[in-house]
Amino acid sequence: MSQKAWYLDSESSQVGKSAILIGDPSRVDRIGKLLVSPKLVTEKRGLRTITGTYSGHKVTIAAFGMGSPIACIVMEELRQLGINIFLRIGTTMVLPPNKKGEFYISKDSLPMEGTSKSYISEGLIPKANKRLIEQISAAAANNDVSLNECRFASFDAFYRDMYPLTKDSNERVESIHNHLCKKGVSAIDMETSALMAAAHFHKLKFTSLCVGTVDSKTRQKLPFEEFELLEKKLFQIALEGLRLFSIITNKDEARL
Repeated sequence: MSQKAWYLDSESSQVGKSAILIGDPSRVDRIGKLLVSPKLVTEKRGLRTITGTYSGHKVTIAAFGMGSPIACIVMEELRQLGINIFLRIGTTMVLPPNKKGEFYISKDSLPMEGTSKSYISEGLIPKANKRLIEQISAAAANNDVSLNECRFASFDAFYRDMYPLTKDSNERVESIHNHLCKKGVSAIDMETSALMAAAHFHKLKFTSLCVGTVDSKTRQKLPFEEFELLEKKLFQIALEGLRLFSIITNKDEARL
């Protein structure tokens, strides 16, 4: 009997061999244009999910909105349906000396949010899958894009820990960002560390690939027109990287 996910309201027969996790639901249809025969799996509570084929590789694209708890719910349910390869794509804030307008892929991630505590012990810094990073990097090279392989950190309170709105928050954020720089963090978001912790717990293959869109020091944002062009490359790299990874995975399985 086919498994059925609770929030995604979908069955294992409706999903692919790997999944791309996206925050913004509007990006789902944009990346879906690169797929052959994309089909809507479900759209419930804003969790828009489609499945299609890219160069023979069946892949599911799932939106999670914002924040670690819901991102991990989506990962958990897709894992329940049989997927064990995940790539989170989207945007990130970059710490100095890193620059916006560049691509960042997570080698590990410092947990600064609450969800990770349910998956890993305190003090553990979860790591990404090295072979998945290698194939995503190969896909990036094919698109004339260099990736910054680096440490991420993730937070829950965006306006208290990442992007201040008040003078009090500004002092707090500057202190946090200075601490992160000393810890070797290059990019910050709201989901990567929790997803990486869940992947560590369940022995899933995962990494996070983002475009740097906000400078943490100046708080300047990347112009939308520039991001539009980079987003297309982001989609292509993600899909091609997962395809390449599926090839080496299939070869490994054939040897067994």
